[in-house]
Amino acid sequence: MNKVRTGATLLLALSLATPLFADEGQTRVGGVLEVEMDANTIATPVAELAISRDLGKYVAAEVLVLYEDGITAIDTAAMNLTPEDSNWSLRAGDIYIPFGKFDSYMVSDPLTLSLGETREAAIQYAFTASNLSTSIYLFNGSNNVSGKSALNNFGLQFTHASAFMAIAFGYIDDIGDSNAMQNAINTQLGSNNTSSKVAGQSMALDLKMGAITFNTELVSAVSAFQAGQLEAAAVQPLTISSELAYHFHIAGNESVVAIGSQSSKDANALGIPKSRLLLGWYNALQEDVHWILQASQDTDYSSVVTTDYAIKLVAEF
Repeated sequence: MNKVRTGATLLLALSLATPLFADEGQTRVGGVLEVEMDANTIATPVAELAISRDLGKYVAAEVLVLYEDGITAIDTAAMNLTPEDSNWSLRAGDIYIPFGKFDSYMVSDPLTLSLGETREAAIQYAFTASNLSTSIYLFNGSNNVSGKSALNNFGLQFTHASAFMAIAFGYIDDIGDSNAMQNAINTQLGSNNTSSKVAGQSMALDLKMGAITFNTELVSAVSAFQAGQLEAAAVQPLTISSELAYHFHIAGNESVVAIGSQSSKDANALGIPKSRLLLGWYNALQEDVHWILQASQDTDYSSVVTTDYAIKLVAEF
């Protein structure tokens, strides 16, 4: 599944890996490599290398280095506190905060991710009870209201999951601090000194009916950005992503055919299309290697229609 790979999700997979060094701690190394080709180019858009080390029974540290679109940088760096046999954990550092799910079987990222993905220096508390998972987080943010920086941004996410359905709701008190929104505000204002914060919300529904799955997600601002803050006019960005998928197996490996529909409103400043239709085929070649074929049609805010085809090969190690 073309789910966002962050330090948290990649290093969670590492927890099942063999330790790199045989000592009282456990150091694990893993990564992701993507090769993508469309009608015009072939490239390696993403390569990730993650290192995680247990510092004791309850504490672990992690660092993830990301190469993306020609730029190499530390993507996440955090410490995790997870008491043994407990249902809570504490995480602090540069992380992707739990706002939005962004699930997709396609090559391209969903439009919901383009609006909502948020990487910040934060502290996150997670708690699980029965089928309910809760995350609460506090972060400084990159936007400074009235030119002042303060540790006063927060958010939360609730997820309830069962065998056939999962629902999730998220809230962030300043969606202007998402990665793409920060850049759009800086482009409009010439800085990230804003006059006010605008909250954001995310709502997701996943259904499973035998071999058929359906997921839909909405990510939006709760209220409008003031005129001149994001665009010349007041706007209230909104994105929706939905996918219907059929799961089967080829030679014992997972295969998924999916159709998707995505749309946005008041999001021209983010450089994303107004609507997108997709057809995708995900196929696992082995446990840690898969490829995805995609055909897509975008319609931008000027009603220009663009059709594209792409294939992506992904290896996880």
